[in-house]
Amino acid sequence: TSTPYIVTGRPPASTNFPGVFTGYALGTAPTKGSVGSFNPTTGAFTYNSTAGRVMANDDVVTVLATDANGRTVTLRLAVKPAVENSAPVIVTTTTDNGSADTNKWRLDTLTGNNREQITTGRITATDADGDTLTYSLVDPTTNAPVTTTVDGGTVTFAADGSYTYRITKDRSYFHAAARIGATAADMNDTFKVAVNDGFGGITYTTVTMSTFALNSAPAISGFGNPTCAFFLCTRGGMTVSDPDGDSIPNSNVTPGAGAGRTVTAGSVTVWGSGTTTITWPASGIGTTRTANRFTVYDGYYAVNNGVIDVGGPTKFWVDWPAGSGAITTGN
Repeated sequence: TSTPYIVTGRPPASTNFPGVFTGYALGTAPTKGSVGSFNPTTGAFTYNSTAGRVMANDDVVTVLATDANGRTVTLRLAVKPAVENSAPVIVTTTTDNGSADTNKWRLDTLTGNNREQITTGRITATDADGDTLTYSLVDPTTNAPVTTTVDGGTVTFAADGSYTYRITKDRSYFHAAARIGATAADMNDTFKVAVNDGFGGITYTTVTMSTFALNSAPAISGFGNPTCAFFLCTRGGMTVSDPDGDSIPNSNVTPGAGAGRTVTAGSVTVWGSGTTTITWPASGIGTTRTANRFTVYDGYYAVNNGVIDVGGPTKFWVDWPAGSGAITTGN
């Protein structure tokens, strides 16, 4: 058994003929401590370490065991005293996602569609013993050492607990983080960190790292003044497109619920590249333009500096005011 700086123990029983040790004596003295008490009948001993509060305090207690026939066996009993220790305490865990400082939060374009996210952060921990702390990645379940995050990123740590996270993925990985209905796994990477004081005290924390989201707004081209006649305004020849290649279906959608389109009046009668057409009622004698807005949604959230706006679906709209007012667009 072991308490800080002290180990108590006794030799094992003989497994050979005659099977019983009848007496014990101490042999060569330990090098990093001393035997404070010793029972020559049972071999029980108490070892006191003098190495101090260090981990390299392994030592050997040498016991000479004698059997009934006077034969002596030298037993070398390894001891490793525990040391007084308090485990580290994690105070805060931060990530610099959304920072305007590109040294802390950015997405670099590599070759082809590859992108590299670079994000910094810090794990602040204290140690009551004043021990030097080290930081490392571990498996989320087993706590065994690992070299990558759940999604395959890497993390390098500085002595003060600050870290730099990097992950290289296809652009689609970062685009998926902005999708309406994306899972937590789509929107974040995670990694577990062990904070080690070097004396057996280890504390763990799990970091949720936001993925740098990417999304570009859809577009409507070919819009212009509608033709209004016979109490019907018609605008055709339009194209709905998306720079990310997102599919926008010809279906009415509730804003924020996914991809699709809306019109404030009338209906979409044709859908296609260069042929998208909407019609809505005219006023006056049947030739006056009434107000209408045609909006398309790509099914993704708006993104600002890699951070999604969960209240703002990405869209593009064309607004035809009543009468002869100027046509406006926006997103």
